[in-house]
Amino acid sequence: MPMVHLLVPHSMPQAKRQSVSEGVHQALADTLGVPGNGMFQLITAYDETNIAMSPDFLGVPRGPNFVFIQISVMNARTNEEKRALMRAVRTNLAARAGLGNEDMMINLAESDAANWFCVVK
Repeated sequence: MPMVHLLVPHSMPQAKRQSVSEGVHQALADTLGVPGNGMFQLITAYDETNIAMSPDFLGVPRGPNFVFIQISVMNARTNEEKRALMRAVRTNLAARAGLGNEDMMINLAESDAANWFCVVK
């Protein structure tokens, strides 16, 4: 199962954070088949004193609602599945949380199964 780390602005209301969380998980379910009980997310709220980023990073103005999404998975996905996941996250966050593409960055971090440990049934 993927592990998701969401970095959200401290000023983002809890309801909007929940919308971001649910939108990411729904994208994982829709594109990678992650079940409803397969959610594992760390949500970290940052303030302006603990993020260092150019306001126009990569040539795109970044606003106060900037969300960084890191999804860690085992490297078993095709490029098309990864592209579909990125599209679904962007679509869901626009619809559920009102975030534009400039308000988010998504990083898919892949590693071999040997790099993971978790007790499972």
